[in-house]
Amino acid sequence: MSDRSLVCPVCGPESGSASERGPLAPYRRCTRCGLRFTPGMREPGAAFYASSPIYAGRDERTIARPEPSWAHEVALDRAPPGSRVFDVGCGDGAFLALAQQRGHRGFGVDHDARAIDAARSLRGLHGVLAGRVPEDLARVAGAPFELVTAFDVIEHLGDPVAVLRALRDVVAAAGRVLVTVPHAERRPAWFDPRVDAPPHHLTLWTAAALRAAFLRAGYAEPEIMEKPLAFEDLRLHLVWRRHGPNPPVPRAGLRERFDSLRARVLLVLSRASGRARGQMLVAVARPQ
Repeated sequence: MSDRSLVCPVCGPESGSASERGPLAPYRRCTRCGLRFTPGMREPGAAFYASSPIYAGRDERTIARPEPSWAHEVALDRAPPGSRVFDVGCGDGAFLALAQQRGHRGFGVDHDARAIDAARSLRGLHGVLAGRVPEDLARVAGAPFELVTAFDVIEHLGDPVAVLRALRDVVAAAGRVLVTVPHAERRPAWFDPRVDAPPHHLTLWTAAALRAAFLRAGYAEPEIMEKPLAFEDLRLHLVWRRHGPNPPVPRAGLRERFDSLRARVLLVLSRASGRARGQMLVAVARPQ
């Protein structure tokens, strides 16, 4: 393994890194910004996602009516009326469906052709296409966009700063780019290891790393928020640890009630101790 593979993808060779234990494989931790990154930052490729149970089951049985998440509301609060909204890594189009319900025009791109088919056929979204990020961003009609979003995307990609630069190139001069990432300093650390480990997540982020990535990519000073720790964050990972990351339709059985009780107790104890930290970071910025 070359020394280059140990270089922080945000700070570059001027920073150092140290080995840190990960959930299933070791990470490197940047000594400057705190980013946890996978040595070499190699993306697993389309075959990994096509066969991964995390992304299975996108059909009419599993795609529900879109419900706004905390991050979705943060994004839509920053969209002027009638905005052109471009969601990178749009998946089956849940966020774009919400955006269109609120009077915006939705566009998107995702590497998973199955997800794009679901977005078109099951959600009626026609401004979406299958493609790679950042290579195929310019193929999406409608640019420049008033709002560009990437929910839980850049942690999967080998060059996050290059991706942020590509997003900057398709946002309007007065528009905003919003990105969410997994928080490296979340408490309690209950992420399912199969979801959190490479090659699925190549990076885990600190606020300092996220700020540095946006500034290096040519943005103005970003606004960075930590998602408040919520009951559903903890309950979901309890379910994933037992069933895997593509669980069956929830039931109201004894085990499910016990999982919910455990999650509520842990949430209360974490908040009471003052150690609770959100599982997600959000950054919003305008192009420089």
